[in-house]
Amino acid sequence: APDAAPPPPAGRSRHARWLAAVLVAALGLALVPWFVARRPGRTDLWRFEPLTSEVGDETWPAMSPDGQWVAFARSGSGASESHLVVRRCGGGEELQLTRGPGRVTSPAWSPDGGRIAFCRTVGDSSALYAVSALGGPATRIADLLDPVQGLDWSPDGRSLACAPCDARGVAGLSLLDLESRRWSARTAPPAVRPGEAWPAFSPDGGRI
Repeated sequence: APDAAPPPPAGRSRHARWLAAVLVAALGLALVPWFVARRPGRTDLWRFEPLTSEVGDETWPAMSPDGQWVAFARSGSGASESHLVVRRCGGGEELQLTRGPGRVTSPAWSPDGGRIAFCRTVGDSSALYAVSALGGPATRIADLLDPVQGLDWSPDGRSLACAPCDARGVAGLSLLDLESRRWSARTAPPAVRPGEAWPAFSPDGGRI
């Protein structure tokens, strides 16, 4: 009988096993969509359902913490005003929370779902307000030089995060303490850039 072939070097053997494992894993990942697509009764991954069918623009949607309601701004056809509205998801129940002149933007729910903060602009004047999610008078909590783009309530319910414009017209991230009504700046963008917008707290409130 011929002499047996010498065993392959240990490094080459390990490389071959590693390559085989990678190929098997890649094949498995490639087959996942095929198996998912063959599941019985499956038509697609997402299903979209309209929440409203009113005339006019509906913008700035914000989901309540429990996912049962959505707050948004609604303006009539060709109107220069918009109002804060809350609507139950899937149920059709609706409540208009604000009235009067001005445009509403950037609604944000409090962590307990009891209040909604928002920005209202009337002419050249802008301010932050808060209103009960069940309705009632809105409380003016801070004046602004310009409307803010995005607003978020801290998880502990003590402050609001937004990026109000300074005297230079540059938006920098700031926190508004709801008890003292004082601002504390978090960033100082240079004048050569537009600034910050759309802040969002991490779930534990440690980052923005």
